[in-house]
Parts: sequence; C-alpha cells; structure tokens
Amino acid sequence: MGIIAALVMRAAFIAVGVSLIQRFHWILYIFGVFLIVTGIRMALQEDQEFDAEKNLALRISRRIIP
Repeated sequence: MGIIAALVMRAAFIAVGVSLIQRFHWILYIFGVFLIVTGIRMALQEDQEFDAEKNLALRISRRIIP
C-alpha cells in the first residue's frame, strides 16, 4: 500500500507542477535559478566526515537491535 501511495503522491506533484508551468510560464525561471544555485552550493561544499557515533538514529537502533 505504501508504494502505491508514494506513486499517487508523485503523480499529484507532477500534475500540480505541470499545471503551474502551463499557467505561469515565468515559474520556469525560478525553478532554473533554484537548480543552478543548488548545484553551485553542492560543487563548492567541502567534504564532511561522517561520525556514526553522533547519529541519533543509529544510537537508538543499536539500543533496540543487539
């Protein structure tokens, strides 16, 4: 049931996006700027080390699952 719900929600978001683009063609520029800014931020971001011991979800799961 969860997979079907995810597919339905994705289809709904796509339909809303298509509707917005058809009605307001200028919104494509906003989407484009958002993607460019996000890409630049990802390219310039330095690699961060992952410390698993500080991860809350991992600590909780280790308590539950031996």
